[in-house]
Amino acid sequence: MPRVLETSVILSIDGTTCGVCGVAFGIEHSMHERVKSNGEWFYCPNGHHIHYCEANNEVLKRRVKELESQNANLKSKIDDATKDATFWCDSYKKSQRSVNGYKADKRRLLKRVHNGVCPHCNRTFADLAKHMDVKHPGSKEFYAKDKVG
Repeated sequence: MPRVLETSVILSIDGTTCGVCGVAFGIEHSMHERVKSNGEWFYCPNGHHIHYCEANNEVLKRRVKELESQNANLKSKIDDATKDATFWCDSYKKSQRSVNGYKADKRRLLKRVHNGVCPHCNRTFADLAKHMDVKHPGSKEFYAKDKVG
């Protein structure tokens, strides 16, 4: 006596219609989800080659997400550039204050020398040039090398 094997398969079928001829038909659930999600082409029972197009609102939602991501990246770049600009601006202002300080020191020293005050020993002399040659030889070369703007 022959043996009979019985198997049962449970399929979940989704109903849909053909966009070309309008026939209603069923398609297995997992295949239906796959063709809807990635836009694969499939056939209706009458042989029409069909597929699901992405809905306009889905396209727009995806585009909005892309633009929001780009916007966030650009904001980050702007913030970084602003920080860099602030750093360099502050650095420039600090160097300008330093240069201005050196210029003021130079003006103050020149005024004192013009009034006959020795820059080394802070004493006043009628003939400062003679005092510098006698008491501080070599300072002429030192001051000739040290040119502050």
